[in-house]
Amino acid sequence: MDKKQELEGGEWKMTEEQKPEDAQTLDAEQVEEAVQAVVEQPDDALHSEAALTAAIEEVCKSKAEEFRMLGYEQVTGVDIWMCVSQKYKQIPPLHRVINDVLTLKTNVFMNWLMIRAYTESGPDDDQLPSSKPKRG
Repeated sequence: MDKKQELEGGEWKMTEEQKPEDAQTLDAEQVEEAVQAVVEQPDDALHSEAALTAAIEEVCKSKAEEFRMLGYEQVTGVDIWMCVSQKYKQIPPLHRVINDVLTLKTNVFMNWLMIRAYTESGPDDDQLPSSKPKRG
């Protein structure tokens, strides 16, 4: 058992040593106000196409930033969206899109990028040897 944790009223509490310096303690009233602010938003604001597009954009940008932190310098949010959305025939619910973006692995993205590079560039006939053998 960790000596830094204490049991108070049936719940484990962090001691002062465990709390990050920048952690804020919210009282019940502040939490309730934050919840009400989200709940009271009109349904149109949560479901408008512009709001959904903005949410997807932010998640894709975040994933691209994560890939850049892993060393993939040239990744953009648009690339992430193109990779994830290529498997959709129509856009699924927001929760599925967000899940697909956030669970995208670097190897899946790099495979998609490699296939895209091969299919978009197309071979030049001048650079490839002829498929028919020359007789002469």
